[in-house]
Amino acid sequence: MMRSFLNACLVASGLVLSSAFIVIQPYRADAAEGRFAGVADRVLDGYLRPGYRALEEDAGRMADDVAAFCAASETIAPQALKDRFARLARSWSRLEFVRFGPVIAGHRYERLFFWPDVKGRGLRQVRRLMKARDAVVDDPAAYRKKSVALQGLQALEYVLFDGKAVFGPDEAGQYRCRLAMRIAAGIHDTASSLRADWDSDDGYARLMNNPGPDNPVYRSEKEVAQELITVLVSGLEAIRDRKVLVALGRDGATPKPKRLPFRRSGLAIEALAANLDGLAELYRAAGFDRDLKQNDQWLQQGIPFEFRNADRALSSLQMSIENAVADKDAAERLRYVSVVVDTLGEAIGVDLSTAIDLKAGFNALDGD
Repeated sequence: MMRSFLNACLVASGLVLSSAFIVIQPYRADAAEGRFAGVADRVLDGYLRPGYRALEEDAGRMADDVAAFCAASETIAPQALKDRFARLARSWSRLEFVRFGPVIAGHRYERLFFWPDVKGRGLRQVRRLMKARDAVVDDPAAYRKKSVALQGLQALEYVLFDGKAVFGPDEAGQYRCRLAMRIAAGIHDTASSLRADWDSDDGYARLMNNPGPDNPVYRSEKEVAQELITVLVSGLEAIRDRKVLVALGRDGATPKPKRLPFRRSGLAIEALAANLDGLAELYRAAGFDRDLKQNDQWLQQGIPFEFRNADRALSSLQMSIENAVADKDAAERLRYVSVVVDTLGEAIGVDLSTAIDLKAGFNALDGD
């Protein structure tokens, strides 16, 4: 079982790295390793394990609340579930840019988060399923074999918060409830498997904690650090290029705020804030700015300062992403966020990476 799990992770890692945001420079075996001693333990205990535990907990409560909601006899709108869904969306968003390890085995990432979906393929599949009222929703094993687009947070968000969504005793309302319960239970199952894999001392954590020539993923602690700084820089680039600037309309393009995840539930801006909060948490846990040379010590204050700037700007936007883009003042604050995120990407991807000799490259998707 362990061997098959690791093989799945390795195969999936190859697929991810082929289209990664960052071009990783080849590792040289003579590089000093002392700077990165303990980085795996710090990130496992300070970011990954608590993050996936929170995701499992929030997914479990989401599944319980959906079941309880659907057991109610009256016809009511699902807004009562919005707070619970918001907590789940935030828990996921803090981990969204982790594209290594257990989450890429068995398409678990896509099972949780089928995005971007520019052509709306997932939405069409959910609508077809609801129109047909396919009984597959009553068979957990059969439903898990369906498209991943039917199984994650985007599918659950649509079922719960589509503007026409009404849950009640009629056949359509009852089917919508059965579908919501199936999706929510599946999200919890996937989150539980991820938590278990990260918590296991004989799982992927073992690979991170024991780099070396016989390790199929990491030959050195420096390569572990490289994986982590890739998450930071690629995450920042995705926030800027795939989210904020898409919503605003980059270089005169038409604004497309509806492209952002969680906009249907009105949580797109909260999810952006959680994205940045998760990256800041990873940065703190990794401790990349320890023992910097005097000329580089400005990064120890500068990087956390910019994370706080972005958080304050997003926290001031208590509105939907559509309204924020349409409002001149709010749109300017979003543009400010994009500038801050760009500054963070430069500080981490260039200044810090150079200072600690990780040599993160450029975004391989620039210009797409």
